Amino acid sequence: MKRFIIALQFLTRLKIPYLRLSSDSVAIAQSTRYFTVVGLFLGLLISVVYCISQLYFPKIIASLITVFTLIYTCRALHLDGFADTIDGLYGGSSLEDKLEIMRDSHIGTMGVVGLILLLLGKILFIANISTNLVYTILFLMPAVGRGSIVFLSYFSNYAREGFGIGRAFTECVELRELLISQLILLMALVFTLKYQGLLFFILISLSSLFYLIYLKKEIGGQTGDTLGALCEINELLFLGLAYLMS
Repeated sequence: MKRFIIALQFLTRLKIPYLRLSSDSVAIAQSTRYFTVVGLFLGLLISVVYCISQLYFPKIIASLITVFTLIYTCRALHLDGFADTIDGLYGGSSLEDKLEIMRDSHIGTMGVVGLILLLLGKILFIANISTNLVYTILFLMPAVGRGSIVFLSYFSNYAREGFGIGRAFTECVELRELLISQLILLMALVFTLKYQGLLFFILISLSSLFYLIYLKKEIGGQTGDTLGALCEINELLFLGLAYLMS
């Protein structure tokens, strides 16, 4: 329970009053076994929001409200990493330049364009997934993204010198965290989507693997930003695959 609460407080803005738990990087990394559980909790939340919103608004507006709810609840945590990653990868010419641009707190043109396309893609996919499937997909989507972070953390190395949250993830996520998080995700996918869920799990894992190889080539490993970026990328991929299925 302690590690679940640490994961919940790290991934969301939700806090439990009068309960003070360790928030150091190592404790957070060790809580990753529950990232998919927190993702399922977030999925339940946005499913309810979409259900209520579409009673009063067109699907496109309900989708916008749903995406905004997830962003607000998660403090745009992974969107920030996504924007920094896009800026670094496509704004720097050398490994050092790319890492330095990622570290810069200011967002660049490529990061803005990437965010716009990402959010538009999510909103449009949600609005166009069939009604009998969309609630299941919304329930699973955050878990898919957060499970990807654990997968990437276990198989990656840290790209920077020094210490950061990304180093804690890549060095402190052990096989136990990987297996628990991925088993929970796989069970949720298969239980709700049957054999299509297994296919989704394989495709998302392959996406994470290709991303790992690409980042290894570009910057030599992962950072906290690139881990967050994969969460957003795989959420969008999952919505796209669900749209094709529907």
